Amino acid sequence: VVASVPDWLASAMPDPPYVLMPTVSVGPPAFEAPEFGITVLGAADGFAKSEATAGFILWMRGRGVLVDPPAHSAHFLRLNGISSRRITHVILTHTHSDHDAGTFQKILIEQRVTVLTTRTIMAAFVRKYALVSGMSPDFLQRLFSFHSVKIGEPVHFQGGSIKFFYSLHILPCIGFRAELAGRSIVYSADTCFNPEVLD
Repeated sequence: VVASVPDWLASAMPDPPYVLMPTVSVGPPAFEAPEFGITVLGAADGFAKSEATAGFILWMRGRGVLVDPPAHSAHFLRLNGISSRRITHVILTHTHSDHDAGTFQKILIEQRVTVLTTRTIMAAFVRKYALVSGMSPDFLQRLFSFHSVKIGEPVHFQGGSIKFFYSLHILPCIGFRAELAGRSIVYSADTCFNPEVLD
């Protein structure tokens, strides 16, 4: 006998597991992107305490463009089996935090993402997040690619096009019309209701 344990103490110790097996976690099935469509990431406004703010993925022929991604979008993508490698671009409509925080997170997590927006909106984004993060503007700009969009001129993506327009908001803001194979999706971003834009 090496040691003896009194009965009253032995009953307080848990029994060891009989078989030690590694756990295998099975993730969600691979996500099948639509040929042309959207996946909603959140629909709440910037004042919601526990819901994801408005943002979505625009899908065009199997590739995605994040549009104003909510904070923690990378977590949502993982939980739903959406490979972040299929999403290489982000559209930034304006620099209110409920629309740009997820863009900043994606840049920090993945880098080399291409951000589509106007020069004015990009300048505000870089200035804001340089101050928030303590990074220099030059360093921050090296973490991503910037594609300057021009109002009314299409950006070609996966055989389709995305054409941008200004939206009426308290600060510079853009919306867009995406077209692919005779179908279209219009996103006004934060603005007042204007049915003429939808025609």
